[in-house]
Amino acid sequence: MKNKSFMEELRKKIRKILMEAFAKEHYTERVIDRFLTPDYVTVGYEIPGKIGEYEEVGQYKLPEDIKNKVKEVSDLIQKYNFPKSKSYAIKITDIPIDKTKVEYNFDFNKEYVFAKNPILLFVDKVTNSNGNQIYAIIRANAIETAFFAKSYSMGNADPKDKMRVDAYIKNLDVIRQNKVR
Repeated sequence: MKNKSFMEELRKKIRKILMEAFAKEHYTERVIDRFLTPDYVTVGYEIPGKIGEYEEVGQYKLPEDIKNKVKEVSDLIQKYNFPKSKSYAIKITDIPIDKTKVEYNFDFNKEYVFAKNPILLFVDKVTNSNGNQIYAIIRANAIETAFFAKSYSMGNADPKDKMRVDAYIKNLDVIRQNKVR
């Protein structure tokens, strides 16, 4: 009788694991390889008047508290069972970049950053995903991707429309309290 009970419990655990959101390789690559693994990331700003063109200013050491938050939220969404019939954009975190802690390129005039005060962003030449916020996209209960977004790029647009999803989640308590619809 113990063996039957053990097998039933094992089946329940396996079923639960299979039903939870799973991270596709693309998502894992973006979050782990490009954000959590490196100690330093390239930072810059969007050149005024030139959408999508960036001036790199230097390297920024990622604070451990930000890395920990990204890992925590990533773990949270990977364990959650999202409805398969909907897609979601989940705001993982904002990333404030302290301009006094940037290791500026030797040929860059850092006084420009202090005088003009542009919003500093992570600049990823490999993926062309640049910004100071991180989002995850969930489709059919699978974490498709993560990307950087610029805090100022939303304007008056509806985030759902801009990210082509059914729902936008910025309050993670909705996930923690199992209230995702």
